[in-house]
Amino acid sequence: MTRAASVRTSWLVVLVVTGASLVLSGCSSSAAPGQSKPAPSLTAQLPSGWRTHVYGKAALSVPASWVVVLDASCPPSAKYGTLFLGGPRYPGISCPAALGSGPAITVTHLGLTGPGSQPTSPNCNPHTVNHLRVFVGPCATADIVNGGLTIWTIPTFGIQVSAVTNDDVYTGARTDTLVGKVLHTIRRTSPTEVATRSPLNVRIAFDRIKAKAGTSIKAEAAFTNTTTEAITVETCAADGWLDVGLTGHGIVFAPAHIQIACLPTVQLPPGTTKYPVTVSTFYAGCAQPGESISSQMIPDCLPSGPPPLPVGTYRTEVVTTGLPTDMSGPNVLTVTLTR
Repeated sequence: MTRAASVRTSWLVVLVVTGASLVLSGCSSSAAPGQSKPAPSLTAQLPSGWRTHVYGKAALSVPASWVVVLDASCPPSAKYGTLFLGGPRYPGISCPAALGSGPAITVTHLGLTGPGSQPTSPNCNPHTVNHLRVFVGPCATADIVNGGLTIWTIPTFGIQVSAVTNDDVYTGARTDTLVGKVLHTIRRTSPTEVATRSPLNVRIAFDRIKAKAGTSIKAEAAFTNTTTEAITVETCAADGWLDVGLTGHGIVFAPAHIQIACLPTVQLPPGTTKYPVTVSTFYAGCAQPGESISSQMIPDCLPSGPPPLPVGTYRTEVVTTGLPTDMSGPNVLTVTLTR
């Protein structure tokens, strides 16, 4: 088991789409009350310089000037726009409604507390965008939609997308507003994008994948934050938030954490932050002489302490605490232990 040290190196890693053309298509059976129906088919080109971000299985693109935050607790108003991936960190807070300038789009899982938290009715403005079935709301009365809030429910991805314009104009399924153009970039991600362009992803690298049992292996955990704001590790750092170990041959890596009450102090800035870690090839614990708990998981102690793991092939296991659930990765490595 290992604990991370705080070593910070960062650079910006985002997917920049330049000069690319993205065909957007859609249809709608009806419009919101008091609104004109959208055109049967919509075609647009992704503007040069827009950046693509991933949330779960969905990808969407926003202007490079937009602020992009993950599970945030309402940052200051952004002049050019804000993309919230995961919505507010604290349920019940509606960040887009609190912004005083610039449009805002919030992507959350269905059922989370927040604007548009309930799925839009299946008979409410069905729409097709990039081969995805979308239900556009709200769909009650004209005075509701005039508030500027547009809600897209995309059951295929299990997500809700809430959009607010800075002029309180309802967007619906139209593309003649900036948020409308952003909404129509929503599409299914590729496996490569999921692995590299999620709001936060982690990759593990070992200095060697073959070692003598009972020795330590040096490794490195690289966290890439593709948003434009720091991501806070929501746990007391002294409790331990990053552990890397080996599992296999009936042995499960399950690190134990002490419980210390303190405020979160670890932050992952935009770009890539690397943490050195050390992986042990010993058992995590052992039974003292005379105890009757000895087993494959808890072997008898040696005079020096826990014995080395059995020789053989293991896979890596990464355990994190206090990080967003939509983190991509980590990758899995195979390690061979010898005598």
